Amino acid sequence: LPISKKRIMKKALNYILLIGLFATVLSSCHKLNVPITSELTPNVFPQDSAQFIQAQGPVYVALRGSYGVEYFFMQTLSTDEEILPARGGNWFNGAENQQMHYHTWNASNGYMYNMWYWGSTIIGLATQEMALLNQDEPAATTGKAQTLAELRAVRAFGYYIMMDFFGAVPIDTTAGSFVGQTQSSRATVAAFIESELKTAIPYLSSTVNATTYGRMTKYGAYALLAKLYLNDEYYTGTARYNDAIAACDTIINSGDFALQPMATYFQQFAYNNGPQDKEFIFAIPESPTYSEGPQSFRGT
Repeated sequence: LPISKKRIMKKALNYILLIGLFATVLSSCHKLNVPITSELTPNVFPQDSAQFIQAQGPVYVALRGSYGVEYFFMQTLSTDEEILPARGGNWFNGAENQQMHYHTWNASNGYMYNMWYWGSTIIGLATQEMALLNQDEPAATTGKAQTLAELRAVRAFGYYIMMDFFGAVPIDTTAGSFVGQTQSSRATVAAFIESELKTAIPYLSSTVNATTYGRMTKYGAYALLAKLYLNDEYYTGTARYNDAIAACDTIINSGDFALQPMATYFQQFAYNNGPQDKEFIFAIPESPTYSEGPQSFRGT
């Protein structure tokens, strides 16, 4: 059937209007600037002191890792303090306990592998968190300096573990880098740890109560410095016992800590220990509710 010229023109006009409408919508989409509120980005999180504390979560969770198992066994089974016999094959675990006793361990030992993985995980997560949080934040935010100081000090703790156990280890403070780092000498790593702790201390909290329990404070950093100085003659060849004493004096003179009396000494090892125990300078809280693994029932 013939189609009138008028009808064809009407259809063409409709198509042109429809195309124009789509073009307007598409062009307007490019001009949209809707703030993102449903995702955690540096612009929306963290914004206050409470959120900065929350942002540290992954690092403190990682800190729980191997402290109550591999770290404990490597510190005791390799000395005369403890021996773990295999009875009927139970606890033999591929000879990893026996290797600790005879000092014949190598990289395939389960304790060694897990210790390296644990230490490097703490360091890697802390470095990543520091890089994410070190972006420009609104001036009204609070807690950023303290959060970065805590992450720096916890990372120093991770490096202390690695340096103490393995000696020469790589120092890598660049987040997202896949470039392999060469090993630094034990003395170099020890000096790096000292520098990092001294950088962090001015910004760390000096509050000692339930709000800072399980977090790195000034006194936790000083305690780590004391451990470093106490063994510095072995790490670097230079004795620094007076520096160790000075770090300990700073902790003692704060008045926030005290030796537990003999009558209640063993309460420190109970399942319900916590911030009420005045001997704890820096604790890694464990709980069957909030953490997993064989160490979760051991308390702090």
